[in-house]
Amino acid sequence: MTQKHFADRIALTRADTHLWAGDADRYFGNGVERQFGGWVGAAMLKAVMADAKPDHHPRALITHFLSGVTHAPITIRTKPMREGRSVSYWQAEMIQNDAVCAHAVITLGELREDAQAHTGSSMPVAVGPDAPGLMRFKPLAPFADELDARWIEGTPFANDDEAGRSLFWSRGAAGQRLDLAGLAFLADFVPPRVFYVSKSFVPTSTLSMTVYFHAKLEEIEAVGEEFVLVEARGRRIEGGYWDHSASFWSPHGPLLMTTEQLAQHRG
Repeated sequence: MTQKHFADRIALTRADTHLWAGDADRYFGNGVERQFGGWVGAAMLKAVMADAKPDHHPRALITHFLSGVTHAPITIRTKPMREGRSVSYWQAEMIQNDAVCAHAVITLGELREDAQAHTGSSMPVAVGPDAPGLMRFKPLAPFADELDARWIEGTPFANDDEAGRSLFWSRGAAGQRLDLAGLAFLADFVPPRVFYVSKSFVPTSTLSMTVYFHAKLEEIEAVGEEFVLVEARGRRIEGGYWDHSASFWSPHGPLLMTTEQLAQHRG
């Protein structure tokens, strides 16, 4: 059986120049008849990657979630804002019923050898994903079946996150190899920090998610079906809003991705 990458799970058909058609896959629902934000960002990323220069690879994905994406047909419209020799900027819109539900700005660029290459942070010390006793928390939503997450510290609702930090292993469903779209999907699977303060489920909606891709393509491919290590920290909850930042590490050491998220909570 051929091993799939995450992007293979997102079915898009070219409808016209810079226009793609598809369906919001119910397997990636968030439990309230809406699509999981990580899938939304990954779908727009896939469309732009198909339209952009083949030697320009994603470096940043900034997604704004304007309204919920329902389980229905979607259209993705892409547009190059600037295509330079080594860097390009694209925007994408996910549309349902003639309304824009999500908007993304994606920066892509050539990857080259870099004499100044340096990683300024270190991979956290952590037990392996198969260590005994790790909690396998899953949210009560369809997209949770597309994930395998194993908590080392800061398990949701376990009252063990006084410092606002979580450390866990995460990967897509078994038999699915990691790719850039898969990283975008995993970027949104960081439980809301407001859960830890309230010690209960609180309805939340992501407003904006920024993803920075740091990895070389061969480093992503080397992960294959293995877990990535995620370190997440919350900073402030105030006025009905909260944020967090997270770093995603290859099990082989390289920093693959970082993300920032701003969300709204109710109740």
